[in-house]
Amino acid sequence: MKRLSQVCISLFVFIYITLPVYAFDLITVQVTGSAAMSYSLAPGYQSDVIDFRLHLGSTPTTSQDFTVTVNAGAGSEYDVLLYKKDLSTITGDIVFVAEEGGFNLAPTDTLDFAYTNTDVVVYGLQMRYRRHE
Repeated sequence: MKRLSQVCISLFVFIYITLPVYAFDLITVQVTGSAAMSYSLAPGYQSDVIDFRLHLGSTPTTSQDFTVTVNAGAGSEYDVLLYKKDLSTITGDIVFVAEEGGFNLAPTDTLDFAYTNTDVVVYGLQMRYRRHE
């Protein structure tokens, strides 16, 4: 009986150490407000952005774009507009999921979220990322 428990413990340690950890290393950042949105996600290390979600308390009536831009630390010539949507044209939430485990941000990159929000709509923004190994 003692030998069986040692095997079980050894098997548990082997499985625990060798299985990749995906759900446990996610970092979640949440931002809420009703004024103009101007938020920069700046992890400060090599990271993979997994997704972002935007919930609006109501549909705005003013035509204005919500934008998400990769602001490259290497210079503005490398900046990328990742997402752009006129929020007066949608109903429901925005959910953006990166393909294949996330898109990479360099240590000096930021992910910039912007929305003018003239209609003073209450919003909740959630971003998830993980340290790139």
